Parts: sequence; C-alpha cells; structure tokens
Amino acid sequence: MVVRDVLLVLNLVFSVVSAAFCVAAVARPAALLPAGHRDSDVTSSRFYAWFYATRQFPLSVAVIVAILAMSARPALAILLTVAGVAQVGDAAIGLRHRNLGMAAGATVAAVVHIGTAWWWLS
Repeated sequence: MVVRDVLLVLNLVFSVVSAAFCVAAVARPAALLPAGHRDSDVTSSRFYAWFYATRQFPLSVAVIVAILAMSARPALAILLTVAGVAQVGDAAIGLRHRNLGMAAGATVAAVVHIGTAWWWLS
C-alpha cells in the first residue's frame, strides 16, 4: 500500500467517524457532553447538536464522496483543508468546554486532513 492510499483511508475513516458523531449528537445531544455537563440546559445541547450537524455532516459526506470518487487533486486538497479547519474549530470548542475527548479527536482529524492536503499538493 502506498502513502497516498494510507492517507486516503485515514481521511475516509475520520470523515465517517465525524459523520457518525453528528448523527449521535442529533439523536442524543447530552450523550456527547462531558459527564459533569449532562444535566445542563437541554435546549442548548440540542441547539449545539443541530448546529454541529448542519456543518459537519455535509462536510464529512463531501469528503467521503470525493475520496471514493477520487476527485481531482486540487479539489480534494481544498476540501480536506476546509474539513481540517472545521476540525480545528471543533478542537477549540472542545478545549473551551473542557471536553478533552472532543478536543483530542478533532485535533488528530485536523492534522490528518490538513497534512494530507499539504502532502497531496506537494
């Protein structure tokens, strides 16, 4: 397996996982909150879940489709960069709310997406 294939599979996995978290967030918003915050404002949790899902789910699906369709190099690199920047935002939100799992997962996804975009264009 060549580096390109490994990177594409990694990006595919992170995009599928991200889309799954979107579905989980909409289905059970409080389930993704840290333990100490699960009894907090349910309306805010639902708002956050839908807000997250309307941005991240379509972006994840776009990355999945682009990888499976083997889109043109520049287009896939731009899409991966946008997905990576979105993950940086998710990591910042996770840190702000002391949700270390969210921050760590989003950071790794951001590195994979942006790193792949950089590699893909170099």
